[in-house]
Amino acid sequence: MARQLVRNALKIPSAELQVHCVQPESDISGLSYRACRAVELDNLAKSQIWDLLESNMKDILKPSSMGWHPRQKRSEVFDRLSRFILVLERLEDDKSDKVVAFVMFRFEHEDEENLLYCYELQVKEDVRRRGLGRKLVAILDEIGREAEMEKITLTVLKANAKAITFYLKLGFEIDESSPSKYGEEVDYEILSKSLVDEECC
Repeated sequence: MARQLVRNALKIPSAELQVHCVQPESDISGLSYRACRAVELDNLAKSQIWDLLESNMKDILKPSSMGWHPRQKRSEVFDRLSRFILVLERLEDDKSDKVVAFVMFRFEHEDEENLLYCYELQVKEDVRRRGLGRKLVAILDEIGREAEMEKITLTVLKANAKAITFYLKLGFEIDESSPSKYGEEVDYEILSKSLVDEECC
C-alpha cells in the first residue's frame, strides 16, 4: 500500500497539480505559475531553467563534496520523473514568458517512507525577496498532502547558510537520515518537513 501511493502520485497529470498554482485575485505581481513534467518542457524553458540553476549553484557546488558535473546534473534535473513548478514573467517586448524561478521535485519511496523530494528551488536574483520561494514551498506542501506523501525532503549544503535559514523558518528540521545525526562530518544536511498532521490526544 505504501509504495502504491507513490505509484499513484507518479500518474497525477500536470493539469491536476496546476490547481495548486492559481494566483489569488489580489496578486498584482504579474507573475504566473505553471506545473509541468520534464517531458512537457520546450527547449527554451529547459535553457532558462538550466541557466538559472547554473548561475545560482555552480560556484557553490564546485568546491563541495557533490561537485559540479553538468552532464550528470542535466540528467538529474530533466529526468522523465522530474516535475516542475515554474514561475513565469511575461516579457513586455515579447509574447513569450521567461522562467524567473522554479522548483523541481519527484515523488519517491525511500527507507519505507513516501516522500516529495525537492531537488531544486531556484529564484533569479532580481526577483528575490518577493516571497516566491515561500510560495513554491507552500505549493509543494499542498501537492504533497494531496498525494498523501509523508514529508517534503531536500538536501542543502552547509555553505548555503541563507538556504538553511530559509527552510528552517518554513518548518523544516534536520531529518533523521541526515549524516550529522550520526556524528558524521559532511558538508550537507538533509532537511525535511512533515506533511502528516499530529493527532490530538
